[in-house]
Amino acid sequence: MTAAAAEHERTDASPRLIGIIAAVVVLGIGISLLAAWCILSAGSRTGARRLGKTGLFAHGPEERTSLEEEWPKIAEENREHLATYGWIDRSAGIVRIPIERAMDRLAAAAPAAATPRTP
Repeated sequence: MTAAAAEHERTDASPRLIGIIAAVVVLGIGISLLAAWCILSAGSRTGARRLGKTGLFAHGPEERTSLEEEWPKIAEENREHLATYGWIDRSAGIVRIPIERAMDRLAAAAPAAATPRTP
């Protein structure tokens, strides 16, 4: 054996090994696709979907999301919160006042704050 031949590999990659690895990869992909198809077809046969009624969009634009259904209640709570008096933290003495009243108080205090101070 010459010195140049000793520096190189004696053989290339085995075609048999490459074929086995390729077959295992193809088989794994095939099994994954088959499992996904079985799961999806079983859901459509029973009529049940993982997403539930709101995820199906069977009625297109007529479907309402949970946010759309709860929005009027949330808006009413916000309007009530902005228009009434109430306690934020009773122990600290922090209250909330109606937004109109708060704006009036800020407007009344603004001219006094806008006047320049003399040193």
